[in-house]
Amino acid sequence: MPEKKLKTIKLRRLEVTNFKALDELTIQFPPPRMSDDPDIFIMGSKNGVGKTSVLESCALLFLAATVGEEPFDIGRSPDMPINLPELLIRAGTKEANIEGTFAINDKEFKVGLELMMNGKVKIKGNTEPFTELRKRIRMHSMELVQRFLF
Repeated sequence: MPEKKLKTIKLRRLEVTNFKALDELTIQFPPPRMSDDPDIFIMGSKNGVGKTSVLESCALLFLAATVGEEPFDIGRSPDMPINLPELLIRAGTKEANIEGTFAINDKEFKVGLELMMNGKVKIKGNTEPFTELRKRIRMHSMELVQRFLF
């Protein structure tokens, strides 16, 4: 079976509710106007408005997509005296939601995650297009371990 080529992965839309400094936010990341234009998005504002929260929500969404649909836990561990859900979920609310529309090889699909105060993380949507990336990450990790050990 021929290996599928993974051209590009792009986040095209982000929706965030109750995550850190963000009460509710929706951002469209438009594609470049011209084919040779860079695919960048610039965001700026004064301190404390939520720029870092936007970046962290993008990172968590990408992590959720690469993990797959298997739920995971970010709850308190004996080694960590910090309650991570309390840091990530907006004060006074019980859960945070991050949803995004990705484009991989020009096909769009949605992925979402729900962070709950008990530390559980539910992953929703279609993570199947990230299967090839998951395989590559595992292979690269194994190569790094082998280089380190031998």
